[in-house]
Amino acid sequence: MSEENPWIRLSRQEIYDNPWIRVDEDQVRNPSGGLNLYGRIHFKNQAIGIIPLDEAGNTWLVGQYRYVPDAYFWEIPMGGSPNGKTSWKRPSGS
Repeated sequence: MSEENPWIRLSRQEIYDNPWIRVDEDQVRNPSGGLNLYGRIHFKNQAIGIIPLDEAGNTWLVGQYRYVPDAYFWEIPMGGSPNGKTSWKRPSGS
């Protein structure tokens, strides 16, 4: 079995773009010769999740209402950083 990509991209169209993501729509021919449509999401930042521990070894969650799923969630603190950044400095006073 070949490790080369058997899919052929026929076209790509940018559908949406903002400072955080870009969405493209690809028209492709699959390995069997059929035509398919794929949406591709390009994230412009890398996700960062933090599991904080206090002096007693407790961890903390944040609760917030999320717009897209229309529900309230408990989560670890999360954020983003530009792609390719590999080190961070602790904020002063922390």
